[in-house]
Amino acid sequence: MDAADTLAWHCLSASLTAAQRRRLRRPGSLALVVEAPGPDWAEPLREALSAFGPWTAVMARSTTTRADRRDEGGDALAQALARGGRVAGVAPDPARMLPPTRRRSAG
Repeated sequence: MDAADTLAWHCLSASLTAAQRRRLRRPGSLALVVEAPGPDWAEPLREALSAFGPWTAVMARSTTTRADRRDEGGDALAQALARGGRVAGVAPDPARMLPPTRRRSAG
């Protein structure tokens, strides 16, 4: 991990309760959305999540395009969760930058 990833890990770890940290380390289906404090944080937070266990898929967005707002991959996401997968999305504005299925699966 480089300095940005280390800082992101410490910030993520400090923002989680003990119960949330245990849940992140426990196996089984999990969908998570992380709101980054700014665009430069999206990728380091994505990297930091790997320290909390294996992930099936982690999406990090620091900007948005019209293509990003489409809900592509929703079926694959649902199948991954049904098989016990772990998925996450990281963005400074998840409501605007992450596909709807990714946000709804975590909510």
